[in-house]
Amino acid sequence: MKKIITILTFLFWIQGAAFATECTEYLSKNYSASYNTAVEINSQKEYIDKYENNINNQFISSIIYGKGYFKQENKRKQKITYLCTLKDYKTITWGYVLPR
Repeated sequence: MKKIITILTFLFWIQGAAFATECTEYLSKNYSASYNTAVEINSQKEYIDKYENNINNQFISSIIYGKGYFKQENKRKQKITYLCTLKDYKTITWGYVLPR
């Protein structure tokens, strides 16, 4: 029984890590397009919370948030807090970056 719980915990952790990686990639892509230069967002700590509620008639399954760094070419990296929402547990619908 302990082995099953350990395996399920590990699988859940891997799934959460994948979503957080997708979140930072999504934000990097959006901010690179906005700034017309390469932007890299690196995660330092990340969290996933189940939300399972509607916002403006759109179902939001989870919220991913965390702390990390925002790096642009030829500029110093900045500490940030980021936030993304997921619909149907796998598709990112919105993301935002806040300076710390």
